[in-house]
Amino acid sequence: MLVLATTASQAAVRDAVATEPRGSSARDLIVAPERPADVRQDLHPLLASWGRPALEAASMLARLPVEPTLLGSAPEADGEEGSGAARSQLVRLQSAVHDATPAAPSQLDREHDGDGSVQVHACHGIVRQLEVLRDALLHAMEADPTLLPRDIAVLCADLEAVAPLAVPILGADVGGRHLPVLVTDRAASTTPPVQAAFDAALALATSRLERDEVLTFLSLPVVAAALGLDADDLVILERVADDLDVRWGHDATHRQRWGYPAGMSVGTWRETLDRLLAGLLLDPDDGPVAGIAPATGFGMQDLARIGRLADALAAVAHLAALAGNTRSMAEWAAPLRWTVDTLLRPQRSVDASTHAFAAQAAQVREVVDQLVADAAGAAVEHPLDVREVRAALADRMVSGGSRARLRTGHVSVASLSPLRGVPFRIVAVVGVDDTLLSVRGADDDDVLALAPRIGERDASTERRAALLDALLAARDTLIVTCDGQDVRTGRTLELPTVVEELLDALPAPEPTLGAPLVVRHPRHLADRRNLTVGAGSLPRVDRARPWTFAPSALRALATLEGAQDVAPRPAAGAGVLTATSGASRWRTVPLPAGLHDGDGGDDSDRGDEASDRELVQLRLEDVIEALRRPARVLLRERLGVRLPRDLTANPRTIELWVDDPLARWALGQDLLAHLTTGGNPDGWLATRPAAGGIPPGRIGRSLLTGFVDEVVALHEAAGRPVSTAAAASPLAARPGHRIELLPVGLELDLPAAVHGVRRVRLVGGVSHVDGSVVDVRYSSDHPSQVVAAAVGLLAAVAQDGPGVDRARIVRRAPSSARDEEPVVRELAVQGEDATLRAERARDALTALVDLALRVRTGPAPLLPRAAWSLDATSDVTLPPSGTLKSDVERDLSDTALQVVLGVGSLAELAEQDDGPLEVGLPDAPTPVQRWSLALCEPLRSPFALPIANDDDASGGGAR
Repeated sequence: MLVLATTASQAAVRDAVATEPRGSSARDLIVAPERPADVRQDLHPLLASWGRPALEAASMLARLPVEPTLLGSAPEADGEEGSGAARSQLVRLQSAVHDATPAAPSQLDREHDGDGSVQVHACHGIVRQLEVLRDALLHAMEADPTLLPRDIAVLCADLEAVAPLAVPILGADVGGRHLPVLVTDRAASTTPPVQAAFDAALALATSRLERDEVLTFLSLPVVAAALGLDADDLVILERVADDLDVRWGHDATHRQRWGYPAGMSVGTWRETLDRLLAGLLLDPDDGPVAGIAPATGFGMQDLARIGRLADALAAVAHLAALAGNTRSMAEWAAPLRWTVDTLLRPQRSVDASTHAFAAQAAQVREVVDQLVADAAGAAVEHPLDVREVRAALADRMVSGGSRARLRTGHVSVASLSPLRGVPFRIVAVVGVDDTLLSVRGADDDDVLALAPRIGERDASTERRAALLDALLAARDTLIVTCDGQDVRTGRTLELPTVVEELLDALPAPEPTLGAPLVVRHPRHLADRRNLTVGAGSLPRVDRARPWTFAPSALRALATLEGAQDVAPRPAAGAGVLTATSGASRWRTVPLPAGLHDGDGGDDSDRGDEASDRELVQLRLEDVIEALRRPARVLLRERLGVRLPRDLTANPRTIELWVDDPLARWALGQDLLAHLTTGGNPDGWLATRPAAGGIPPGRIGRSLLTGFVDEVVALHEAAGRPVSTAAAASPLAARPGHRIELLPVGLELDLPAAVHGVRRVRLVGGVSHVDGSVVDVRYSSDHPSQVVAAAVGLLAAVAQDGPGVDRARIVRRAPSSARDEEPVVRELAVQGEDATLRAERARDALTALVDLALRVRTGPAPLLPRAAWSLDATSDVTLPPSGTLKSDVERDLSDTALQVVLGVGSLAELAEQDDGPLEVGLPDAPTPVQRWSLALCEPLRSPFALPIANDDDASGGGAR
């Protein structure tokens, strides 16, 4: 009845729900009607959308044979009509909800029609939400000295995500201001780690032991401590799972549970373990033994590590075996105790965390023993499977949480439930999004979910009701934070549905203060809009002071603007590196000196030029990678960002074969590597199936033989005869075909480019055969394929490498002419004598190194494939066609490029204006064309293309 009294008036309950006559006997069974799809709409919109549980409860009470009596009407909100004081938007909204007054959606200007009592802050992720909330609370306390931390409640849609961040962010010392913060009900929302690991272990026992499931389980701190695994063990196990192509299943017998035939062990954990152990005992060059291919890269020095991994995988296999049979509860006692003692109890207590794990494991063991004892006392002998046992244990181990601690003098941080309805002067709801309302689908055996009835619990409506309680509990201010921009791409997101409903229900302010209802915050705290007042600053209630109180943000902004070049940012694109700052400006990132100090000694060996930090050392591989994959290099090498792995790389099933070009390319490259080291095709066909990663049986063998002839033709077109003896190593033994390495050590003087580097030491090595840089790959021919060989040849010629005077690039014929001979491109630097050739090579190499440094400095609109079809005369505003179209689509499909530039078409890229990175590039109408010319001209001008060769006479398709 108290719920009804605080949620709606007596008239609202009477009008909102339908009641039936009370003529039935009190002893009759009262069956609740089915839940309608919608409630009546002649109510206040928030009451209709968020108050459904209370309305359904009122409907059930109305069906009782006794007339319900309300304890009292809803309490009047502060600032009532008779007081003469102006009522805020929040108070007027609360009164309208209490009165159940119908209201049409408002048409407020969200930038100016607010009074500060209701604030919505849209941010980039949960960390920025907490930073913004901290500043908002400090503003409120600055404006009202009577406001104390104990008057503030922070309610979290996902407390587990917020709790570790609340104290370090909300409670940070900001310019001498400090908010004391207390997470009041963390125990109620966080499962103890040992209990969570126990539940994860029982869940894993019923799974197919997929790659990611096993790795995730073993990486749990509780499990790792119990099995004696350290961080290096887990990293190596993940690398082994990738290299040896683990799919799922312990062994072939384990897979038979899912209907697979016997003997399908490829891609199982048992096969992986056998290969690891074989790698310790056998020489990988000896090939498979008893069908097991030894894993490479391990020796007897890794014996202890391999032993720990073997024990861990054996424990997982034993855990999976538990799910194979049903047992009585008494028979489940020993397997459950083994799970606790082996997988949850640390081997030794070395610190506070492992000591806590041991104590929690003892508690879990007590729960298991008590459950077994209770089953024995009830004489329950019915066989149970692992799922039923897991459910029974989950009921026993559900934590009751802790009571919320109030009036401690701290800002209270809690989930939506414990402080439900408790009044605070400021209530902030953090992390609101549409997933707050998403509910996992009902279980197949949930009969009630098929026809839900009024009064039954519904997670989605209960969460909306918790938001309504938070709204009604706020006395002065309601603050809502949510995601407004994508953290990865910077793309603007729509506000969550519940936030839109809240904004639509707000009445007009009295009086109008011109404050914003919704503020979209910049990505970084050290943004000029956070640190200035007046025009160009962030909209806010208090316009007399900057938004953030953090002095470190002002220092960071001053340092960035003082040390970096500033120029107009591109007009198009929403990449993470082109986010607006101030008056539409962006910045480049200066390169540090000594990118690879390990290859060239310390600064003491580099002369006076190194002391002024203008000498940067680069490897040949750095230059090549920057020109081939510019966006990926910027993310990985300069920013330390790695994009998520493609989850389709390890499918959930063993596929007979999907004609995946990437998988075929990997097999072709593997055969080429085998031939290059002196192997022959027959030996590869015999040993490759044991290495895994291909379909089992005849399908796999047919796959392997399908492209052997094509790979052999590539190998021979590179001038490398194929060995006929399995044990021979002809490239290393036959004179005239030895693979040699030419060391490279060049110092190049660069112009005063935007990256600030004036001198570069280029180091590395160039592999060559008979004086020819050979680059042969199992991939289709494209002009962009010349980059690696051309850079290597230019480096060799620039330092007058003895005998290295040409490059030979061999690729597959285009798909339209796949039956033809391989495509061979030969490069040679033009010039009448060695001095002229070295000068041309040095000039071209200097331009390419400069371009690689620009790529590592900031977002470059460089399309590595399409660049070869773009020049100054191309009309990039028109949709591309032909080869250019396919090349553009291939380039723009790169996730790294999408993240950096945030564009989806060549036309969007053409709309960009010149930025600081384009200074000094060749003249062209648009930056994308300027970058294309800067890449292709140094790779075309020094070479005589094409050069005739013997393969041309036989129709080899050389160009």
